Amino acid sequence: MSDAVAAAHRQLVVHRDLKPSNVLVTETEGGPQVKLLDFGIAKLLDDSMPVTAPQTETGHHLLTPAYAAPEQVRGTDVSTRTDVYQLGVLAYELLAGRRPFEVSGKSLTEIERIVLEEDPPNPSTRAGEQAGRLQGDLDTILQKALRKEPERRYGSVEALAADVRRHRTGQPVDARSASLGYRAKKFVRRYRWGVGVATAFLVLIAVAGTMLVQQRNRAQRNAERAQREAKTAEQVSQYLSSLFEEADPNFAQGDTVTARELLRLGTQRVGELDDQ
Repeated sequence: MSDAVAAAHRQLVVHRDLKPSNVLVTETEGGPQVKLLDFGIAKLLDDSMPVTAPQTETGHHLLTPAYAAPEQVRGTDVSTRTDVYQLGVLAYELLAGRRPFEVSGKSLTEIERIVLEEDPPNPSTRAGEQAGRLQGDLDTILQKALRKEPERRYGSVEALAADVRRHRTGQPVDARSASLGYRAKKFVRRYRWGVGVATAFLVLIAVAGTMLVQQRNRAQRNAERAQREAKTAEQVSQYLSSLFEEADPNFAQGDTVTARELLRLGTQRVGELDDQ
């Protein structure tokens, strides 16, 4: 449908009365085809061509109350963004099953107050079991299309349609702020299988790295323990050798050292070693 409205805009025509009864969908060999009907209150943006249009039964304004944009209700200038608003109303009704505003049976004064002052609820809050599908991007897209200020809506029907396509393909939509977390979430959803494989690969690398570090630390501890034991053995050897050397100056010539002498010298040396 957006293509049909965009085609009208390229001809400088604003339909300004988009509603279900003015949309005809026909089945063709190439798939469904949308046609816009009843350009009776359409407006030419190029004033060089005179256009006459009948008045509707809503005071002096040309509109259908249930689908009218705020600028139509105010009686100010309309533009292509007026059709963007009405496309938002149609999309809201299609997805949520209800229109943004219920104006049936209300007076014109009440309709003006509702359309100009009240903010539409998110469609997900009115969609029942389908709420989960609408939360997030679709809520944001429709709320942008339904802004009361035309300059805050999508700049064109093509921009609205492009955001809908981005949502359907899992890409970040322009209607939302481009935060890092939001873009990362969209990326993960779009490439779920690849991200899963990459994550598993990184986990394997992390586990392997941890095991290598543990093995290196274990080997280092074993090496340090071996060095301490070798040093201890060397100290013991030096200790015993010093006992025999101090017991008798003639020990080197092969004289016998008495056990009593060795014990006396050993006890004396142990006291000198403190905590070693």
